[in-house]
Amino acid sequence: MNLAQKRIAESVCKVTGVNVFENTRKREVVEARAMLNYIYRRVCGLTYYAIKRIYLGQGKSMHHATILHSVKNYEMYEKYNPSLLEMRMLVLSSDRSTATDPLRKEFIRENIKHMDSEIVENVYEIIYENYI
Repeated sequence: MNLAQKRIAESVCKVTGVNVFENTRKREVVEARAMLNYIYRRVCGLTYYAIKRIYLGQGKSMHHATILHSVKNYEMYEKYNPSLLEMRMLVLSSDRSTATDPLRKEFIRENIKHMDSEIVENVYEIIYENYI
């Protein structure tokens, strides 16, 4: 596990208040694990096998199919537990100095939905002037 991956896992544990590497099937741990897997896979682009190795390195047995299942179900968990979205945003913004590009992009992608028109216009202008 590299430093960025370790910080993401620590942040998930801190924000959710559970140890994602604990051997349990409690709902709050399952949802926190799914959040971590979702971030690793969809934001960081890690393979299921790489995520599995992270768990094994922390003493948690995990099959890649279990990780696949949790990533697929995460959005449903978030739908029925809206606090997961808030917690995920806290994780994505937890350490600005070490946030990786994918974490920053995901944070912007999720938060732009809630910005007022003036801020969206400013962001649009910055992107348009610098990249088009």
